[in-house]
Amino acid sequence: MRRRKLMATVAASGIATSLAGCSGSSRGADTPDFEVNKDAPARLALLTGTPPEEGVALRDEFTITAVVANTGGETLDTEADVEMFHPSSGVDPLNSTIVVDGLNSGDTKEVTVGPFEPAFAGKWEFRGGNGFASTHDKFDLAVDISSKEFTLGESFDHPSGLRFTPEEFSIERTFHYIKAESAGLLYSNEVKALQSPASKQVIARVSMTVENRTSKPMTTEEKVYTDNKNPLSQTVVDFNHGSRYPPMNSTFEGSHIDNLELGAGDSGTYYILSAVDIENLSDLSLNVAFTDDDSAPEIVTQLDPQTDLPKFEFVELDLPDERKTGNQELGVVVKNTGDSAGTFRGAIQWKSDDEWFHLEPALKAEIEPGETATTAATSDVDPEDAPYEYRVVPFNERFSF
Repeated sequence: MRRRKLMATVAASGIATSLAGCSGSSRGADTPDFEVNKDAPARLALLTGTPPEEGVALRDEFTITAVVANTGGETLDTEADVEMFHPSSGVDPLNSTIVVDGLNSGDTKEVTVGPFEPAFAGKWEFRGGNGFASTHDKFDLAVDISSKEFTLGESFDHPSGLRFTPEEFSIERTFHYIKAESAGLLYSNEVKALQSPASKQVIARVSMTVENRTSKPMTTEEKVYTDNKNPLSQTVVDFNHGSRYPPMNSTFEGSHIDNLELGAGDSGTYYILSAVDIENLSDLSLNVAFTDDDSAPEIVTQLDPQTDLPKFEFVELDLPDERKTGNQELGVVVKNTGDSAGTFRGAIQWKSDDEWFHLEPALKAEIEPGETATTAATSDVDPEDAPYEYRVVPFNERFSF
C-alpha cells in the first residue's frame, strides 16, 4: 500500500515528461530516444558521436561530429566542453568547447567538436564535460591514435619538453662493460668484462641525443613530473623485438637511457641495448611509449638493419716462446667469417681458486669479412709459479701458460 501511495504522489506532482523521437532538424536515424522534462530549465545532453573518416596518428589534428539535445523545457543558449580522455593512463584529458544557441526544448543539433591534437597514442574516449547535464547511456565513441613513424636521424618531442634524436644504429656480437673484481682480500680493481647474447642472437644498439628544452632539470626519477602530470619515469624506450639490457656501465659512449639526467637547457648522449633473435632483425624498430600502459607506442623509429652480419671465430693463440718474469702479452688470432665488417670484442680470463678474473686490456679489433686480426691482453707472470690457466671468451677456449 505504501508503494502505491508514493507512486500516486509523484504522478500528481505536475512534472511533465515526454519521449523525444522526431524533433530537431539535425536528428539522424541513429540518434537514440531521450526524455524531455518540460518543467525543468534548459539542459544539454550529449547523445551520439561520429569519429573522423580517416585514421589519426599522433599529433594529427582531427574533429568529431556530435549530436546534442535540449532535455529541458526552456530554450537553450550555452557553452559546454566535450572531454577526450585516455582511459588506460593518468594523462590529462583534452577539452573542446561547443556553443549552442537557440535550441528549443526537445530539439537536437549536430555540432563539430575539436580540433583535438593528442600527444599520446592508443584508445581515446569521449564524454560530456562542464556544461552538459548528462551523457546518454548509449553514447559510445572512441578514436584509436596510431604511432608516429620516424627514420633514424629524425627528432621527436616528448610531452615533458625533452627532444630525442636517435642518430646511430649498430648490430654487435658482444659488448664490454665495467665491473669491479677482487682477486685478493685487500684490493679490487675495475676491469672490462664481456657480455654475450644467447646463441642465434645479436645485440642491437641505438645511440641518441636527448636535449632538455625546458627551464627545469629532467630525470627519470619518479618525483619529476611532466606538465601533463605523467611521470617521465613511465616512458618506455625499447625495441619491438628482443630482451632489453638493464644499465650495465657499458663502454659505449654516453649513458644508458634509464639513467637519463639533464639540467635545464642541457643535452647528452644516451643508448639502449637489447639481445635480439637474428630472425627478427628484418623489421626491427625503436619504440618509445610515453606511458607504461598497454597502448601503442607513441614513436616508432624504423631502423632498416642490414641482414649481412659479421661473425667471429677463434683461429689460434699467439703466445710468447717462454715464460718470463713480469708482464707478457697473450695474443689471440680471430677471423671474421661473416658477410660484413664488424668489431670483435672479447677478453682473456685467468683462474684463481675456481674463480675467473679478467686480464687487461680487453680484446678488441675491427675486422673486415674474410680477414684475421690479432689482439692481446697482458698477464703478470712469475716463472716460479705453476702454469696459469686461462680462457678466451666468448669462445671459451682454454689454455695454460
